[in-house]
Amino acid sequence: MPFRFIEHCLSEAFTSMRRHWLMSMAATVSAAISVAIFGLLVLIVLYIRSAVIHESEKVNHMRVYLHNSVTEQQARELQRRIQRWVLVKSVRFVHKDEGLKEMEAAMGDNISLRNLAGGNPLPHRLDVVAVNFEDAVECAKRLERLPGVESVICMADVVRQLSRIFGLVRLCGLTLVIITALATLTLIANAIRLTIYARREAIRIMQLVGATIWFIRAPLLLEGLVYGLIGGAFASLMVYGAHTSLLRLVETNKILLTLFHVAVPNWHFFASLTVVGLIFGLLGSLSAVNQLVRYLS
Repeated sequence: MPFRFIEHCLSEAFTSMRRHWLMSMAATVSAAISVAIFGLLVLIVLYIRSAVIHESEKVNHMRVYLHNSVTEQQARELQRRIQRWVLVKSVRFVHKDEGLKEMEAAMGDNISLRNLAGGNPLPHRLDVVAVNFEDAVECAKRLERLPGVESVICMADVVRQLSRIFGLVRLCGLTLVIITALATLTLIANAIRLTIYARREAIRIMQLVGATIWFIRAPLLLEGLVYGLIGGAFASLMVYGAHTSLLRLVETNKILLTLFHVAVPNWHFFASLTVVGLIFGLLGSLSAVNQLVRYLS
């Protein structure tokens, strides 16, 4: 019995798609375009998120200058204390002599600051790296309150701007994805409604001869799944093509290569678009079929 039911659903679904091929093609193309737009929006959000995170890695570094009275032993104890913080990725102790050599190397021209100042004027230093740029500002505030800390150099303004940009990107991306998803569901639901309208007399006859509600609605649900599956597969190919084209453009352009960091999603992302199309097809057909159930009731 279940096999005959499945055979009936497949037969009815594909017969309907063949008879109303123009409507079926429109629904499939609509699903493909909608899922492709959905995939491209997600891909753009991934690109921007990757670029922001890539650039933020340059600004989550902080230099913590200690008081001149802080000894090397005290500085190393402070290093171990900070390393235990959740917000901190790594802490490096920089001896004041090493810091002086770095400054002299940066100034060049064989300038000896030790001779000019009559000794080493620099204090010991801790180079702190936050886990991510969003935690850098909070981490800098906590570092400034520690005993023995004279000053903390952190690109706070840059970090705050990156945090705002990242939050705005996530909000806009989520909003656009939701709007596109609703549009996709509406298009598929409308395609199923048109199928129901075209077959309204046949559906009424089946109901009069005793067909169950699932016997009527199952082929329609399967039809929506097919629209979503085929549309999602085509959308996956389109998004993959756009992604590979962008990669070639960036790789062949040195300016873009230095300015633009492209995230490279794995194959799971593109395969998931087919699943997204399938889900959209199911939800869209469910919306239309529920209206049919209310109509038949």
